[in-house]
Amino acid sequence: LVTGHACAPRPATRLVAGIALGAVSRTFVVESGMPSTRVPLVRAALRARDDASPAEPVGPSPAPPLPAEHGLAFDFAAYNTAPASQQQVDFPRGAALSLSGLSERAQTLSLKLPSIAPVLWVDTTEERGIPLDLDCDTLWVDTDRELLVMVYRGVMQVPSLDLDGVVQVTLGLARDDVAPPLDEVQRDLERGAFEVAIEI
Repeated sequence: LVTGHACAPRPATRLVAGIALGAVSRTFVVESGMPSTRVPLVRAALRARDDASPAEPVGPSPAPPLPAEHGLAFDFAAYNTAPASQQQVDFPRGAALSLSGLSERAQTLSLKLPSIAPVLWVDTTEERGIPLDLDCDTLWVDTDRELLVMVYRGVMQVPSLDLDGVVQVTLGLARDDVAPPLDEVQRDLERGAFEVAIEI
């Protein structure tokens, strides 16, 4: 997901911008009613490179109404807010992200995604240290604040939402695909930050 403004070195009514990461590569036009060096990335201003047809949004789009219950076969892709042209299976650690026409500092910015990733263990009322697989399912780029947010999610079975049985969640960081052992992370907890979990 990309939010913010398209940028140009000189005022123009037609700003060309683009993003590239792994299998995703998009170039689009951002139109302005008057010459400008910054134009917001709103859906109404986006055009395909041929200038004739509207382009998919680059930021979040509303999702259709979803069922209240999710069965075992539920496809969580229904929650995607990114356009189809910006969806891919995963974000490789350390991959290069290229932003064109989206920064006031340079025509093209090349950024490197972090080579670290979170690892998670869950303590329940019945078992301790259950490893939980996490996948990065969202990459959000705020071009105005020069902010990159990576959202990781994991799925685990719980008895119910009212009494989920989760006692504690321990988070560590894997570097270059090497996860630290749980006991090593637990030894460092005295220097860690503790917060109450956010609840629905």
